[in-house]
Amino acid sequence: MTDIRLFSTDTCFDVRRIGALRRTLRAAIGMTALLAATTAPVAQASLFEDKELRKAFIEHRDKSQTQLQALEDRLKELGTRLDRLEAVSRGQLVLNQELETQRRELANLRNELEKSLNELALTQRRVKDIYGDVDQRVRKLEPRQVEIDGKLATVNPDETAAYEQALEVYKAGDLIVAAGQFEQFASRYPGSAYSSLVLSYLGDIGYARKDFKQAVTAYTRFLDRFPNSSRAADAMLRLADSHLSLKDNKAARKVLDTLVDRFPDSPAAESAKKRIALLKGA
Repeated sequence: MTDIRLFSTDTCFDVRRIGALRRTLRAAIGMTALLAATTAPVAQASLFEDKELRKAFIEHRDKSQTQLQALEDRLKELGTRLDRLEAVSRGQLVLNQELETQRRELANLRNELEKSLNELALTQRRVKDIYGDVDQRVRKLEPRQVEIDGKLATVNPDETAAYEQALEVYKAGDLIVAAGQFEQFASRYPGSAYSSLVLSYLGDIGYARKDFKQAVTAYTRFLDRFPNSSRAADAMLRLADSHLSLKDNKAARKVLDTLVDRFPDSPAAESAKKRIALLKGA
């Protein structure tokens, strides 16, 4: 009798193993059919006249047929189980293929994600650089506070740049160029907080160059707009001196009297008193 092995349903089969099992099962079923066919004629033969022997043979035949039937049923059951195993194996094959496809897609997604993250990091660096550059430019354009004559004032960066440029030229001794730049500043920024300094420097430039008419004009403009400036007393003294240089003693005396009256405790007022005394003795 062919040895039929029992297979556990939890064993993982591939398609080739299931095919081999199916061929073995077909061979076993064929053998049971052959055994059933050969026992029937023998049971009917008249060779066995001995009743006891014949009875034993018939019992053996019946038992063999019963065993063959049980074997055939068992083989059919195994065939059904093989069908189920084959379906499971095919399902597992499809599942493995799907898993492999998912793995490849996941790997591609990871590569795309890494690429996107790198691009995002690069974009963030570019944005940061652009923001920093824009921030610096904006800061250059933002108004700032500066101290002018002891007071805080808000000025624009372009005003500061223009004023500082003219001041550097003035300190370098190029008074004519400096006067031109200060005049341009006064025209361009008439309401600037630097105006008091600009007009004061214009008067000083005229006085230093002995251009007393220019000095009178500049100092007058300065005192009309900024009569309470910390520079006012000195400006008034030089304005009076400019009038004296132009032989306008009357205008000079008027300025000197105002200086002594408004700033009596200033050093400029002491100098003004001396000049008043000289004018009186003249």
